[in-house]
Amino acid sequence: WFLHSVWCVCVVVVLLRGLRLSEALRVDVVRLSGQEPSHGACVCVCICMLVYVCERVYMYICMCMYACVCVSMYACMYACVCVYMYACMYACVFVCVCMRACVYVC
Repeated sequence: WFLHSVWCVCVVVVLLRGLRLSEALRVDVVRLSGQEPSHGACVCVCICMLVYVCERVYMYICMCMYACVCVSMYACMYACVCVYMYACMYACVFVCVCMRACVYVC
């Protein structure tokens, strides 16, 4: 539970920072292009990407729980750490892709 809580906090922090960065980039793009951003399209792209991230992360958490049931306690802890790190990397990649997509769509 501790690892899960820490991981959740990390994901929230990454998302909040990413959203702030996205807003800053979007303002720059608007300023350079002189056009109003398509907020609806941006929100749609972000929601789609984040839903995909959530599905992937949920799948890895399920794999982690399954590994915990199947193996010894030490191996369980090691497997969970590995799975969470792998899921975190995937989440970070998709959040970055989402933010870039938002800027390009805008």
